[in-house]
Amino acid sequence: MSDSEGGGVRRDLVVLGAGLAARSAALEAASCGLQVLLLTCADEQVRRAEAAAVSAKVRSLVEDMTFPSGWSGEDGAASRSPTPELRAQIESLVRMATTNASPLEGCAAHPSIEVCHAAVEFDCANKIRTDAGLCWEFPLAVIATDGPPRQSTRFQFDGHSVCDADSIWLRGTLPRSAVIVGADAEGCALGSILAGAGVPVTIVDRRSRCLRYLDPDLLEFFHERLHQIGVEVVLSEDLNDVRVDVRGSEPYVLVELASGRHEPCDVLVVVAGRESGTDRLRLDRAGVETDERGFILTSERGETSRGGIFATGRVVSDLGFSADEYSGRTVVRAALGLGDEGILAMPLVIGAVPEIAMAGLTAEMCCRLGVPHVASRAEFQAGRTGQHRASRPPGVLKLVVQKDTRVLLGVQAIGVGSSELVQLGRLLIAGERSIGELLGIAAPFGSPWASYPTAARDALRLARD
Repeated sequence: MSDSEGGGVRRDLVVLGAGLAARSAALEAASCGLQVLLLTCADEQVRRAEAAAVSAKVRSLVEDMTFPSGWSGEDGAASRSPTPELRAQIESLVRMATTNASPLEGCAAHPSIEVCHAAVEFDCANKIRTDAGLCWEFPLAVIATDGPPRQSTRFQFDGHSVCDADSIWLRGTLPRSAVIVGADAEGCALGSILAGAGVPVTIVDRRSRCLRYLDPDLLEFFHERLHQIGVEVVLSEDLNDVRVDVRGSEPYVLVELASGRHEPCDVLVVVAGRESGTDRLRLDRAGVETDERGFILTSERGETSRGGIFATGRVVSDLGFSADEYSGRTVVRAALGLGDEGILAMPLVIGAVPEIAMAGLTAEMCCRLGVPHVASRAEFQAGRTGQHRASRPPGVLKLVVQKDTRVLLGVQAIGVGSSELVQLGRLLIAGERSIGELLGIAAPFGSPWASYPTAARDALRLARD
Protein backbone atom coordinates (compact mmCIF):
# COMPACT_ATOMS: atom_id res chain seq x y z
CA MET A 1 0.00 0.00 0.00
CA SER A 2 1.51 3.35 -1.03
CA ASP A 3 0.39 6.95 -1.03
CA SER A 4 0.13 8.81 -4.31
CA GLU A 5 0.98 12.44 -4.85
CA GLY A 6 -2.70 13.34 -4.70
CA GLY A 7 -3.08 11.98 -1.19
CA GLY A 8 -4.94 8.79 -2.12
CA VAL A 9 -3.74 5.20 -1.89
CA ARG A 10 -2.35 3.97 -5.20
CA ARG A 11 -3.55 0.74 -6.80
CA ASP A 12 -2.68 -0.75 -10.19
CA LEU A 13 -6.33 -1.53 -10.93
CA VAL A 14 -9.65 -0.81 -9.22
CA VAL A 15 -12.66 -3.10 -9.74
CA LEU A 16 -16.18 -1.94 -8.83
CA GLY A 17 -18.83 -4.59 -8.21
CA ALA A 18 -19.84 -7.61 -6.11
CA GLY A 19 -20.66 -10.21 -8.76
CA LEU A 20 -18.87 -12.82 -10.84
CA ALA A 21 -17.66 -10.23 -13.36
CA ALA A 22 -15.96 -8.26 -10.59
CA ARG A 23 -14.50 -11.39 -9.01
CA SER A 24 -13.05 -12.75 -12.26
CA ALA A 25 -11.66 -9.34 -13.21
CA ALA A 26 -9.94 -8.97 -9.84
CA LEU A 27 -8.47 -12.48 -9.88
CA GLU A 28 -7.29 -12.15 -13.48
CA ALA A 29 -5.54 -8.85 -12.70
CA ALA A 30 -3.95 -10.28 -9.56
CA SER A 31 -2.68 -13.30 -11.51
CA CYS A 32 -0.95 -10.84 -13.85
CA GLY A 33 0.95 -9.34 -10.92
CA LEU A 34 -1.20 -6.24 -10.32
CA GLN A 35 -2.15 -4.81 -6.93
CA VAL A 36 -5.96 -4.76 -7.03
CA LEU A 37 -8.64 -2.95 -5.06
CA LEU A 38 -12.08 -4.58 -5.21
CA LEU A 39 -14.80 -2.12 -4.17
CA THR A 40 -18.23 -3.63 -3.57
CA CYS A 41 -21.02 -1.07 -3.50
CA ALA A 42 -22.91 -1.31 -0.21
CA ASP A 43 -26.43 -1.75 -1.64
CA GLU A 44 -25.28 -4.44 -4.06
CA GLN A 45 -23.62 -6.32 -1.20
CA VAL A 46 -26.92 -6.32 0.71
CA ARG A 47 -28.74 -7.79 -2.30
CA ARG A 48 -26.08 -10.48 -2.62
CA ALA A 49 -26.53 -11.43 1.05
CA GLU A 50 -30.29 -11.72 0.52
CA ALA A 51 -29.69 -13.85 -2.58
CA ALA A 52 -27.42 -16.17 -0.59
CA ALA A 53 -30.24 -16.82 1.88
CA VAL A 54 -32.65 -17.42 -1.01
CA SER A 55 -30.23 -19.86 -2.66
CA ALA A 56 -30.07 -21.91 0.53
CA LYS A 57 -33.86 -21.98 0.63
CA VAL A 58 -34.15 -23.09 -3.00
CA ARG A 59 -31.48 -25.73 -2.45
CA SER A 60 -33.60 -27.27 0.31
CA LEU A 61 -36.56 -27.39 -2.07
CA VAL A 62 -34.56 -29.47 -4.56
CA GLU A 63 -34.49 -32.33 -2.10
CA ASP A 64 -38.30 -32.53 -2.09
CA MET A 65 -39.26 -31.27 -5.53
CA THR A 66 -42.66 -32.00 -6.95
CA PHE A 67 -43.20 -32.33 -10.65
CA PRO A 68 -46.01 -31.18 -12.98
CA SER A 69 -48.59 -33.89 -13.60
CA GLY A 70 -48.31 -35.47 -17.03
CA TRP A 71 -44.56 -35.87 -16.91
CA SER A 72 -42.98 -39.28 -16.72
CA GLY A 73 -40.58 -40.59 -14.13
CA GLU A 74 -37.70 -42.92 -14.79
CA ASP A 75 -40.04 -45.87 -15.23
CA GLY A 76 -42.04 -44.07 -17.95
CA ALA A 77 -45.23 -43.95 -15.92
CA ALA A 78 -46.98 -40.76 -14.87
CA SER A 79 -45.26 -39.57 -11.74
CA ARG A 80 -44.95 -36.64 -9.37
CA SER A 81 -41.18 -37.16 -9.15
CA PRO A 82 -38.80 -35.15 -11.33
CA THR A 83 -36.93 -36.77 -14.18
CA PRO A 84 -33.17 -37.07 -13.77
CA GLU A 85 -32.65 -34.32 -16.36
CA LEU A 86 -34.80 -31.79 -14.51
CA ARG A 87 -33.32 -32.61 -11.12
CA ALA A 88 -29.77 -32.27 -12.49
CA GLN A 89 -30.66 -29.04 -14.28
CA ILE A 90 -32.22 -27.39 -11.24
CA GLU A 91 -29.37 -28.51 -9.00
CA SER A 92 -26.99 -26.90 -11.50
CA LEU A 93 -29.00 -23.68 -11.46
CA VAL A 94 -29.01 -23.63 -7.65
CA ARG A 95 -25.22 -24.01 -7.64
CA MET A 96 -25.02 -21.13 -10.12
CA ALA A 97 -27.30 -19.01 -7.93
CA THR A 98 -25.21 -19.76 -4.84
CA THR A 99 -22.02 -18.79 -6.67
CA ASN A 100 -23.61 -15.57 -7.91
CA ALA A 101 -24.88 -14.80 -4.41
CA SER A 102 -21.48 -15.05 -2.74
CA PRO A 103 -18.94 -14.72 -5.57
CA LEU A 104 -16.16 -12.91 -3.70
CA GLU A 105 -14.90 -16.08 -2.08
CA GLY A 106 -11.18 -16.33 -2.75
CA CYS A 107 -10.67 -12.59 -3.28
CA ALA A 108 -10.41 -11.44 0.34
CA ALA A 109 -7.70 -14.01 1.10
CA HIS A 110 -5.64 -13.17 -1.99
CA PRO A 111 -2.47 -11.26 -1.05
CA SER A 112 -2.74 -8.95 -4.08
CA ILE A 113 -6.45 -8.08 -3.66
CA GLU A 114 -7.85 -5.65 -1.12
CA VAL A 115 -11.64 -5.86 -0.67
CA CYS A 116 -13.60 -2.88 0.62
CA HIS A 117 -17.39 -2.75 1.15
CA ALA A 118 -18.58 0.85 0.83
CA ALA A 119 -20.60 3.29 -1.24
CA VAL A 120 -18.22 4.89 -3.74
CA GLU A 121 -18.12 7.62 -6.38
CA PHE A 122 -15.60 8.95 -8.86
CA ASP A 123 -13.72 12.17 -8.14
CA CYS A 124 -12.19 12.17 -11.62
CA ALA A 125 -11.05 9.68 -14.25
CA ASN A 126 -8.33 8.15 -12.05
CA LYS A 127 -9.56 8.80 -8.52
CA ILE A 128 -12.38 7.32 -6.47
CA ARG A 129 -13.53 7.79 -2.89
CA THR A 130 -15.92 6.21 -0.41
CA ASP A 131 -18.64 7.98 1.59
CA ALA A 132 -16.32 7.65 4.61
CA GLY A 133 -13.65 9.72 2.86
CA LEU A 134 -11.22 6.94 1.90
CA CYS A 135 -9.58 7.69 -1.43
CA TRP A 136 -7.71 5.66 -4.06
CA GLU A 137 -5.94 6.56 -7.30
CA PHE A 138 -5.39 4.20 -10.22
CA PRO A 139 -4.39 4.05 -13.90
CA LEU A 140 -6.94 1.34 -14.76
CA ALA A 141 -10.48 0.59 -13.59
CA VAL A 142 -13.15 -2.02 -14.38
CA ILE A 143 -16.80 -1.22 -13.60
CA ALA A 144 -18.83 -4.39 -13.08
CA THR A 145 -21.68 -3.34 -10.81
CA ASP A 146 -25.10 -5.00 -10.88
CA GLY A 147 -28.32 -3.05 -10.36
CA PRO A 148 -31.65 -4.14 -8.85
CA PRO A 149 -34.65 -5.30 -10.92
CA ARG A 150 -36.42 -2.49 -12.73
CA GLN A 151 -39.91 -1.95 -11.30
CA SER A 152 -42.42 -0.48 -13.71
CA THR A 153 -44.74 2.16 -12.24
CA ARG A 154 -47.54 0.32 -14.00
CA PHE A 155 -47.60 -2.28 -11.22
CA GLN A 156 -47.97 -2.02 -7.44
CA PHE A 157 -45.21 -4.25 -6.12
CA ASP A 158 -45.86 -5.65 -2.65
CA GLY A 159 -43.29 -8.45 -2.47
CA HIS A 160 -45.97 -11.13 -2.08
CA SER A 161 -48.71 -11.00 -4.71
CA VAL A 162 -46.86 -8.76 -7.18
CA CYS A 163 -43.10 -9.40 -7.25
CA ASP A 164 -40.00 -8.70 -9.28
CA ALA A 165 -37.35 -11.27 -10.24
CA ASP A 166 -35.64 -10.99 -6.83
CA SER A 167 -38.53 -10.60 -4.40
CA ILE A 168 -40.32 -13.71 -5.72
CA TRP A 169 -37.71 -15.75 -3.83
CA LEU A 170 -38.05 -13.70 -0.66
CA ARG A 171 -41.78 -14.25 -0.11
CA GLY A 172 -41.18 -17.28 2.13
CA THR A 173 -42.98 -20.02 0.18
CA LEU A 174 -43.28 -21.12 -3.42
CA PRO A 175 -46.45 -19.83 -5.12
CA ARG A 176 -49.23 -22.24 -6.07
CA SER A 177 -49.28 -20.71 -9.58
CA ALA A 178 -47.54 -17.83 -11.32
CA VAL A 179 -47.91 -15.47 -14.27
CA ILE A 180 -44.61 -14.00 -15.45
CA VAL A 181 -44.58 -10.81 -17.51
CA GLY A 182 -41.48 -10.83 -19.71
CA ALA A 183 -40.28 -13.65 -21.96
CA ASP A 184 -36.63 -12.69 -22.20
CA ALA A 185 -33.74 -14.61 -20.63
CA GLU A 186 -34.52 -13.90 -16.97
CA GLY A 187 -38.26 -14.49 -17.38
CA CYS A 188 -37.80 -17.81 -19.17
CA ALA A 189 -35.22 -18.97 -16.63
CA LEU A 190 -37.46 -18.06 -13.69
CA GLY A 191 -40.50 -19.69 -15.29
CA SER A 192 -38.70 -22.94 -15.99
CA ILE A 193 -37.31 -23.17 -12.45
CA LEU A 194 -40.74 -22.58 -10.89
CA ALA A 195 -42.33 -25.13 -13.25
CA GLY A 196 -39.63 -27.61 -12.33
CA ALA A 197 -40.68 -27.25 -8.70
CA GLY A 198 -44.29 -28.07 -9.61
CA VAL A 199 -45.67 -24.54 -10.03
CA PRO A 200 -47.99 -23.99 -13.04
CA VAL A 201 -46.50 -21.05 -14.98
CA THR A 202 -47.75 -18.77 -17.76
CA ILE A 203 -45.25 -16.41 -19.40
CA VAL A 204 -46.74 -13.39 -21.16
CA ASP A 205 -44.98 -10.94 -23.47
CA ARG A 206 -46.23 -8.26 -25.84
CA ARG A 207 -43.52 -9.17 -28.34
CA SER A 208 -44.05 -11.85 -30.97
CA ARG A 209 -40.87 -13.70 -30.03
CA CYS A 210 -38.97 -14.54 -26.88
CA LEU A 211 -35.19 -14.89 -26.69
CA ARG A 212 -34.70 -12.86 -29.87
CA TYR A 213 -30.95 -13.64 -29.87
CA LEU A 214 -31.56 -17.37 -30.40
CA ASP A 215 -31.98 -18.83 -33.88
CA PRO A 216 -35.64 -19.66 -34.69
CA ASP A 217 -35.10 -23.42 -35.02
CA LEU A 218 -33.53 -23.64 -31.57
CA LEU A 219 -36.16 -21.31 -30.19
CA GLU A 220 -38.84 -23.74 -31.38
CA PHE A 221 -36.97 -26.57 -29.66
CA PHE A 222 -36.81 -24.52 -26.46
CA HIS A 223 -40.55 -23.73 -26.62
CA GLU A 224 -41.32 -27.44 -26.89
CA ARG A 225 -39.24 -28.20 -23.83
CA LEU A 226 -40.88 -25.40 -21.83
CA HIS A 227 -44.29 -26.81 -22.72
CA GLN A 228 -43.18 -30.26 -21.60
CA ILE A 229 -42.29 -29.08 -18.11
CA GLY A 230 -45.54 -27.14 -17.66
CA VAL A 231 -44.76 -23.63 -18.93
CA GLU A 232 -47.25 -21.92 -21.24
CA VAL A 233 -45.79 -19.08 -23.31
CA VAL A 234 -48.30 -16.47 -24.52
CA LEU A 235 -46.79 -14.01 -27.01
CA SER A 236 -48.18 -10.91 -28.75
CA GLU A 237 -50.30 -10.26 -25.66
CA ASP A 238 -50.28 -7.27 -23.36
CA LEU A 239 -51.75 -6.87 -19.89
CA ASN A 240 -54.99 -4.94 -19.67
CA ASP A 241 -55.59 -5.04 -15.92
CA VAL A 242 -54.18 -6.57 -12.72
CA ARG A 243 -56.32 -6.94 -9.59
CA VAL A 244 -55.26 -8.33 -6.23
CA ASP A 245 -58.19 -9.85 -4.29
CA VAL A 246 -58.71 -12.25 -1.40
CA ARG A 247 -60.03 -15.76 -1.79
CA GLY A 248 -60.80 -17.22 1.62
CA SER A 249 -57.94 -15.92 3.75
CA GLU A 250 -55.32 -15.91 0.97
CA PRO A 251 -54.70 -13.12 -1.56
CA TYR A 252 -54.71 -14.00 -5.25
CA VAL A 253 -54.09 -12.07 -8.44
CA LEU A 254 -56.42 -11.82 -11.43
CA VAL A 255 -54.56 -10.89 -14.59
CA GLU A 256 -56.62 -9.70 -17.56
CA LEU A 257 -54.92 -9.77 -20.96
CA ALA A 258 -55.66 -7.36 -23.80
CA SER A 259 -57.45 -10.14 -25.70
CA GLY A 260 -59.90 -10.54 -22.80
CA ARG A 261 -58.34 -13.72 -21.51
CA HIS A 262 -58.17 -14.01 -17.71
CA GLU A 263 -55.29 -15.64 -15.84
CA PRO A 264 -55.89 -16.11 -12.08
CA CYS A 265 -52.69 -16.85 -10.19
CA ASP A 266 -51.09 -16.85 -6.76
CA VAL A 267 -48.37 -14.38 -7.79
CA LEU A 268 -47.62 -12.03 -10.67
CA VAL A 269 -43.90 -11.67 -11.40
CA VAL A 270 -42.85 -8.70 -13.52
CA VAL A 271 -39.48 -9.25 -15.20
CA ALA A 272 -38.64 -5.95 -16.84
CA GLY A 273 -34.84 -6.06 -16.89
CA ARG A 274 -32.48 -4.46 -14.41
CA GLU A 275 -31.44 -0.98 -13.48
CA SER A 276 -27.90 -0.03 -14.42
CA GLY A 277 -26.90 0.71 -10.83
CA THR A 278 -24.57 3.50 -11.98
CA ASP A 279 -26.52 6.49 -10.65
CA ARG A 280 -24.41 6.84 -7.49
CA LEU A 281 -21.03 6.42 -9.14
CA ARG A 282 -20.85 9.96 -10.61
CA LEU A 283 -19.56 8.68 -13.93
CA ASP A 284 -19.84 12.19 -15.34
CA ARG A 285 -16.82 13.20 -13.25
CA ALA A 286 -14.81 10.41 -14.85
CA GLY A 287 -15.97 11.26 -18.38
CA VAL A 288 -17.66 7.87 -18.86
CA GLU A 289 -20.63 8.05 -21.24
CA THR A 290 -23.87 6.13 -20.65
CA ASP A 291 -27.15 5.68 -22.48
CA GLU A 292 -30.43 7.24 -21.32
CA ARG A 293 -30.96 4.46 -18.76
CA GLY A 294 -27.49 4.69 -17.25
CA PHE A 295 -25.94 1.65 -18.95
CA ILE A 296 -22.32 2.27 -19.89
CA LEU A 297 -21.45 2.54 -23.59
CA THR A 298 -18.50 0.34 -24.51
CA SER A 299 -16.61 -1.08 -27.47
CA GLU A 300 -16.70 -4.81 -28.06
CA ARG A 301 -13.57 -5.08 -25.89
CA GLY A 302 -15.24 -3.31 -22.96
CA GLU A 303 -13.54 0.07 -23.48
CA THR A 304 -15.57 3.08 -22.32
CA SER A 305 -15.38 6.63 -23.62
CA ARG A 306 -12.66 7.34 -21.05
CA GLY A 307 -9.29 5.71 -21.66
CA GLY A 308 -8.21 3.40 -18.87
CA ILE A 309 -11.77 2.70 -17.69
CA PHE A 310 -13.48 -0.50 -18.83
CA ALA A 311 -16.95 -1.91 -18.12
CA THR A 312 -18.54 -5.34 -18.33
CA GLY A 313 -21.48 -7.46 -17.17
CA ARG A 314 -24.96 -6.12 -16.51
CA VAL A 315 -23.70 -2.56 -16.21
CA VAL A 316 -23.51 -2.50 -20.02
CA SER A 317 -26.68 -4.50 -20.76
CA ASP A 318 -29.72 -5.99 -19.02
CA LEU A 319 -30.36 -8.87 -21.43
CA GLY A 320 -30.18 -11.33 -18.54
CA PHE A 321 -27.25 -13.44 -19.70
CA SER A 322 -24.73 -15.01 -17.33
CA ALA A 323 -21.45 -14.20 -19.08
CA ASP A 324 -19.89 -12.41 -16.13
CA GLU A 325 -17.03 -14.77 -15.32
CA TYR A 326 -15.65 -14.66 -18.86
CA SER A 327 -16.41 -11.00 -19.52
CA GLY A 328 -14.53 -9.91 -16.40
CA ARG A 329 -11.46 -11.86 -17.43
CA THR A 330 -11.69 -10.62 -21.02
CA VAL A 331 -11.84 -6.90 -20.24
CA VAL A 332 -8.86 -7.12 -17.89
CA ARG A 333 -6.82 -8.82 -20.57
CA ALA A 334 -7.94 -6.14 -23.02
CA ALA A 335 -6.97 -3.41 -20.54
CA LEU A 336 -3.50 -4.94 -20.18
CA GLY A 337 -3.08 -5.54 -23.90
CA LEU A 338 -2.80 -9.30 -23.39
CA GLY A 339 -5.37 -10.52 -25.90
CA ASP A 340 -7.74 -9.51 -28.65
CA GLU A 341 -10.68 -11.73 -27.73
CA GLY A 342 -13.85 -9.63 -28.04
CA ILE A 343 -17.29 -10.06 -26.57
CA LEU A 344 -18.52 -12.13 -29.52
CA ALA A 345 -16.28 -14.98 -28.36
CA MET A 346 -17.58 -14.93 -24.79
CA PRO A 347 -20.13 -17.61 -23.89
CA LEU A 348 -23.59 -16.30 -23.04
CA VAL A 349 -25.57 -18.56 -20.73
CA ILE A 350 -29.30 -18.55 -19.96
CA GLY A 351 -29.95 -20.45 -16.74
CA ALA A 352 -33.23 -21.99 -17.87
CA VAL A 353 -34.48 -25.58 -18.00
CA PRO A 354 -33.08 -26.69 -20.38
CA GLU A 355 -29.91 -24.64 -20.14
CA ILE A 356 -29.01 -22.48 -23.15
CA ALA A 357 -25.50 -21.34 -24.05
CA MET A 358 -24.05 -19.61 -27.08
CA ALA A 359 -20.98 -17.82 -28.35
CA GLY A 360 -20.29 -15.85 -31.50
CA LEU A 361 -22.77 -15.16 -34.30
CA THR A 362 -26.11 -16.86 -34.87
CA ALA A 363 -27.26 -17.85 -38.36
CA GLU A 364 -29.86 -15.07 -38.16
CA MET A 365 -27.15 -12.50 -37.43
CA CYS A 366 -25.13 -13.74 -40.41
CA CYS A 367 -28.16 -13.26 -42.67
CA ARG A 368 -28.61 -9.69 -41.46
CA LEU A 369 -24.91 -8.94 -41.92
CA GLY A 370 -24.78 -10.55 -45.35
CA VAL A 371 -22.16 -13.13 -44.30
CA PRO A 372 -22.24 -16.30 -46.47
CA HIS A 373 -22.61 -19.19 -44.08
CA VAL A 374 -23.93 -22.67 -43.44
CA ALA A 375 -25.42 -24.07 -40.25
CA SER A 376 -25.50 -27.63 -38.97
CA ARG A 377 -26.96 -29.39 -35.93
CA ALA A 378 -26.21 -32.51 -33.94
CA GLU A 379 -27.86 -34.04 -30.93
CA PHE A 380 -25.90 -34.76 -27.77
CA GLN A 381 -26.77 -36.85 -24.76
CA ALA A 382 -27.26 -34.27 -22.04
CA GLY A 383 -25.19 -34.38 -18.89
CA ARG A 384 -22.19 -36.30 -17.74
CA THR A 385 -21.88 -40.06 -17.86
CA GLY A 386 -23.92 -41.89 -15.28
CA GLN A 387 -26.80 -44.25 -14.75
CA HIS A 388 -29.49 -41.63 -15.46
CA ARG A 389 -27.98 -39.99 -18.54
CA ALA A 390 -29.63 -42.33 -21.04
CA SER A 391 -33.07 -41.41 -19.69
CA ARG A 392 -32.57 -37.69 -20.32
CA PRO A 393 -33.89 -36.06 -23.50
CA PRO A 394 -31.07 -35.21 -25.91
CA GLY A 395 -29.68 -31.73 -26.23
CA VAL A 396 -28.92 -29.90 -29.47
CA LEU A 397 -25.62 -28.38 -30.63
CA LYS A 398 -25.62 -25.95 -33.57
CA LEU A 399 -22.58 -24.66 -35.47
CA VAL A 400 -22.59 -21.58 -37.72
CA VAL A 401 -19.73 -21.69 -40.24
CA GLN A 402 -18.43 -19.19 -42.81
CA LYS A 403 -19.06 -20.88 -46.13
CA ASP A 404 -15.87 -20.05 -48.05
CA THR A 405 -13.26 -20.25 -45.26
CA ARG A 406 -14.91 -22.94 -43.09
CA VAL A 407 -14.13 -20.78 -40.05
CA LEU A 408 -16.43 -21.28 -37.08
CA LEU A 409 -18.51 -18.13 -36.53
CA GLY A 410 -20.90 -19.24 -33.81
CA VAL A 411 -22.03 -22.07 -31.57
CA GLN A 412 -25.34 -22.59 -29.74
CA ALA A 413 -26.39 -25.41 -27.43
CA ILE A 414 -29.53 -26.37 -25.52
CA GLY A 415 -29.50 -29.07 -22.85
CA VAL A 416 -27.86 -30.06 -19.57
CA GLY A 417 -24.20 -29.07 -19.62
CA SER A 418 -24.53 -26.59 -22.50
CA SER A 419 -22.43 -23.95 -20.73
CA GLU A 420 -19.52 -26.40 -20.64
CA LEU A 421 -20.11 -27.72 -24.15
CA VAL A 422 -19.82 -24.33 -25.87
CA GLN A 423 -16.35 -23.73 -24.42
CA LEU A 424 -14.67 -25.64 -27.24
CA GLY A 425 -16.57 -23.63 -29.82
CA ARG A 426 -15.68 -20.43 -28.01
CA LEU A 427 -11.97 -21.18 -28.33
CA LEU A 428 -12.25 -21.84 -32.07
CA ILE A 429 -14.24 -18.64 -32.59
CA ALA A 430 -11.70 -16.56 -30.67
CA GLY A 431 -8.85 -18.06 -32.71
CA GLU A 432 -10.75 -17.84 -36.04
CA ARG A 433 -10.12 -21.56 -36.54
CA SER A 434 -11.58 -23.90 -39.11
CA ILE A 435 -14.13 -26.53 -38.18
CA GLY A 436 -11.88 -29.08 -39.87
CA GLU A 437 -10.01 -29.19 -36.58
CA LEU A 438 -13.11 -30.64 -34.94
CA LEU A 439 -12.97 -33.78 -37.04
CA GLY A 440 -10.02 -35.10 -35.07
CA ILE A 441 -11.77 -35.00 -31.68
CA ALA A 442 -11.55 -38.44 -30.07
CA ALA A 443 -14.63 -38.19 -27.89
CA PRO A 444 -15.96 -41.34 -26.19
CA PHE A 445 -19.11 -42.79 -27.75
CA GLY A 446 -22.16 -41.08 -26.28
CA SER A 447 -20.13 -38.17 -24.93
CA PRO A 448 -21.64 -34.69 -25.49
CA TRP A 449 -18.33 -33.69 -27.13
CA ALA A 450 -18.94 -36.22 -29.90
CA SER A 451 -21.60 -33.85 -31.25
CA TYR A 452 -18.86 -31.47 -32.45
CA PRO A 453 -17.31 -33.72 -35.16
CA THR A 454 -20.81 -34.85 -36.17
CA ALA A 455 -21.99 -31.28 -36.71
CA ALA A 456 -18.66 -30.32 -38.33
CA ARG A 457 -18.90 -33.07 -40.95
CA ASP A 458 -22.42 -31.95 -41.84
CA ALA A 459 -21.31 -28.32 -42.09
CA LEU A 460 -18.43 -29.21 -44.41
CA ARG A 461 -20.81 -31.14 -46.63
CA LEU A 462 -23.18 -28.18 -46.79
CA ALA A 463 -20.32 -25.78 -47.55
CA ARG A 464 -19.25 -27.89 -50.54
CA ASP A 465 -22.77 -27.99 -52.03
